[in-house]
Amino acid sequence: MKKSLAVFLLICVAHLAEHVVQGIQAYVLGMPMHEARGILGYYWPWLAHSEILHYGYALVMLTGLWVFRNQFSGSARGFWMAAFVIQFWHHIEHVLLLWQATSGQNFFGASQPISMIQFTGFLYGTPE
Repeated sequence: MKKSLAVFLLICVAHLAEHVVQGIQAYVLGMPMHEARGILGYYWPWLAHSEILHYGYALVMLTGLWVFRNQFSGSARGFWMAAFVIQFWHHIEHVLLLWQATSGQNFFGASQPISMIQFTGFLYGTPE
């Protein structure tokens, strides 16, 4: 089980590193946001724009957080389960984004697929 948890950790850290690289590309190097695709997206641009890939990662995270929950106890278990609840919402967001991307029917007349948090106006991307 320790090896499996280590692989899960590696997946999480690699994903986080991709986002750090994207942030550096956009905010330090001044690349336009749509071109800040991280390391993998630099070589395979379709990866950065693939909603199926993003949904798949959200599903892997949700599954991993659930499977490994019994490896933790005390306050660590509490934090782990808090992460699970947050990831559950993240998974729902990606289900909604995937549905919009594959059906071509964006919520609330938006010009592109939007998440619920974008619709509320907390992030850029609210409908026109």
